Amino acid sequence: MKIVVIGDEDTVLAFSVFGVTPVPVNSSSEMLKQFEKYMAERGIGLIVLTENYAKDIEDTINSYRLKKPYPAVIRIPSRRERKRIVLDYSRILKKVIGFRT
Repeated sequence: MKIVVIGDEDTVLAFSVFGVTPVPVNSSSEMLKQFEKYMAERGIGLIVLTENYAKDIEDTINSYRLKKPYPAVIRIPSRRERKRIVLDYSRILKKVIGFRT
């Protein structure tokens, strides 16, 4: 099962240390293109999207979720929003994949 993180460069690179596929994008339209690509690819188990771009393509994301329940799709805050929220990406990823410490 492959995990893909699509979002701003700062956030996706933070996840790359966990062995996931980082896909940096600079806009919602780029995110949409990459999201559609990975939704069609076999072997993807989880797609993680950063909220800063995903909020603009929410209808499309929801449409895919209704048509195709797999891979799982989650949205997370971007590192750029980190000033307002303290995030532990390691904990988030472990929780998403079901790892218990």
